[in-house]
Amino acid sequence: MENDNILIKVVPELSSYIRLNRFLLTRTKGALCLLIVPLLFFPMEIISVVQGNAKQALICIIISIIWIILYPLLSIFLVRFRFKRKFYNDIKNIIYVINANGIEIKTDSCSKTVKWKQITKVYDTNYSFYIMQYNKESIIIQKKFITEKQDNMIRALFKDKLLKYCYECKIYKNKAIKFLSEADAVREEDLVGKVERSDDKNYDVTVKTKITRDKIKKLYNFSFFKGFNKWVVSGGFLINFFFALIGYVKRGFDGSISQFVNCIIWVPAMFFMMRIAAEKEFLSYKSYGKPIDVFYGFNNEGITEITNNSKETFKWSQIFTIYERKKYFYIYTNKMMDGFVISKAEFQQGELEAVKKIINSKLTKKQNRLKKEPIF
Repeated sequence: MENDNILIKVVPELSSYIRLNRFLLTRTKGALCLLIVPLLFFPMEIISVVQGNAKQALICIIISIIWIILYPLLSIFLVRFRFKRKFYNDIKNIIYVINANGIEIKTDSCSKTVKWKQITKVYDTNYSFYIMQYNKESIIIQKKFITEKQDNMIRALFKDKLLKYCYECKIYKNKAIKFLSEADAVREEDLVGKVERSDDKNYDVTVKTKITRDKIKKLYNFSFFKGFNKWVVSGGFLINFFFALIGYVKRGFDGSISQFVNCIIWVPAMFFMMRIAAEKEFLSYKSYGKPIDVFYGFNNEGITEITNNSKETFKWSQIFTIYERKKYFYIYTNKMMDGFVISKAEFQQGELEAVKKIINSKLTKKQNRLKKEPIF
């Protein structure tokens, strides 16, 4: 088993990611997201009942129920959006190589290795293996793309390499699992030229840096009111302010105090949650076992990111936007504001202008947020 490679060729399917989303709604984190609005409105309901304002308490309860109904629909919309951004047109399949070292993930633009210690949870269901990473995107291996023999080998590896509480089997005995036939199984010779990727690429500009806690915090702080985040922050504040204003007009300050309290704490609460997310992301990088050195290469194709365990190319069409500030470039790959930070001090002499020239020539006006004026 130690030297065996389990080769799996998977076609990304939106339905699999929607099924995973529904599955996670029954788990702890999904349930917390589902209940966050009812929990936020709970103090308002208590205060309204104490003040004898049954109508306001009823409104809060109705809003909570509407959220519980709409949140699954909103989450499906976000899954669709992320799927579209992640699996752009030129990614038709993903190759997984599972062995004693971990799970290698390979596409035409990406090559990375997920080590066993980076995996926090595996759900074994009738349709798929759902492999969760700490604060990272999940891996889905649909069982229709593996044989029954591979299924048994994968389970044996999970039980051998993962902690006992990390593996959870959710197989329903009354449902037949559809496996790939042995005749259609992917073999080593079928993946010649696809499993191994060459690193011999010419980059116009290169920069070597490290992933640090400070850089991740800067990225999250800068992203606080940009992209999708600004709709969450401003939307929550405006909804609370709207109800506070209505309460003030109808019942005065005493009748709207709970809504004004929500207005005051909403933005700091969102900022605090972003800081927690930044810390979690930094800890996820520490799970690699040593500091992460990152190499970035810029050329006409896009931006290539290479670490100890991964290699990924972001084509210029994939880049959502690039911001330039006095000391840093903030590079975002989607509207959810996922991305990375590169310090200007890490470029060699003359490379900074070369990078800006490439970015200006490849990005549209909407994507390009480089400063046009001198930076002081």
